[in-house]
Amino acid sequence: MCTCVTLHTYTHTHTQGLTSFYMTNAGEEAAQYGSSAGMDPEDMLYLQYREVGVLMWRGFTVQQCMDQCFSNWKDLTKGRQMPVHYGSKELNVQFVSSPLATQMPQGELLAWTLGGDCGQMPHAHSLKTR
Repeated sequence: MCTCVTLHTYTHTHTQGLTSFYMTNAGEEAAQYGSSAGMDPEDMLYLQYREVGVLMWRGFTVQQCMDQCFSNWKDLTKGRQMPVHYGSKELNVQFVSSPLATQMPQGELLAWTLGGDCGQMPHAHSLKTR
C-alpha cells in the first residue's frame, strides 16, 4: 500500500504540466489491496482508473505506471491509451476504458462465456420493459 501512496507523490508532474491528467486513489488503497488478495492470478479483472492498487498487487510496478502516464518508449500500450488507463495482458487485467460502468457488461459476458453460474443469458427480444 505504501508503494501505491508513493506513486501519487510522483504525479506532481501533472501540476507541472508534464502530463495531461492524473487521478489519484488516495484513501482507497486498502480496499484495493484487500480485494485483490482474495483473487486468483488467473482471474480476469476489469478495472476503472482509480484502482491502480489492484494492478500493483498483481506485480505492476511504479515504473510501469509512470511509463504509461508519460507514454514513453517503455509504455506497454505504445502510447495508445490515455494516462492512468492501465492494464496488463500478462497480469490478466483488461485495459481501463474511459466511459464509466463499461466493465460491468464486459465482466458479465466473460463470466457467461467461461460458464460461470450467472443464470441464463437473456436475448434482447425476451427483455421486458415496464
